[in-house]
Amino acid sequence: IVCVVVGLLYGAAYIASYNARLLRQGRDRLRRLNEGLEERVREALVAAEVSEASMRLLFASGPLPMIVWDWETLALLEVNEQALTHYGYTRDEVLTMRLTDFLVREEVPRLFAFREEAVRSGRRGILQSGPWRTVRKDGAIVETEIAAHPIVVTAAPGGCIRIESRWQ
Repeated sequence: IVCVVVGLLYGAAYIASYNARLLRQGRDRLRRLNEGLEERVREALVAAEVSEASMRLLFASGPLPMIVWDWETLALLEVNEQALTHYGYTRDEVLTMRLTDFLVREEVPRLFAFREEAVRSGRRGILQSGPWRTVRKDGAIVETEIAAHPIVVTAAPGGCIRIESRWQ
C-alpha cells in the first residue's frame, strides 16, 4: 500500500510538473506571438499614417479645386486651396457650408436626384456629372463639370469632388 501511495504521489507530482512546464511554454509562445502581432500593428499604423499624409498632400497641392463632403448631410468637411481661390471663400467660411450652397437654387433638386440615383444604383468609382451651375462668393455663375468619388471620412460615407469650370 505504501508503494502504491508513493507511486501515486510521484505520478501526481510528475503530472503537475509536466502541466506547469506546458503552461510556461504556452505563455512564452503567446507572449512571442503577441509581440509579433504588436510589431505588425505598429508597422501597419506607420504605413497608414504615411499613406494618409501622401493623400492629404495630393489633395492639398493638386492643381484642380477639390472638396470633401459628407454624403448624408452634404456638409463640407475639407477643401483645398485651389477651391478656395476658385470660389472666393475662406476655409472657415467653407467649412460652415453645405454642398448645396455652391449651386444656383435651380440645381439643388438635381443634386438630390443625382445623390439618390447614385445610392439606388449602387454605383462605385468615379461619378462624372455636369454641367452644373455653381455660384462664387462674388455672385459670378460658373459652369462646372465634376468628378465625384465616394470615400469614407471619419467613419461616415462621404465624397471627394474634383471641379473643372468654365466661366460664364
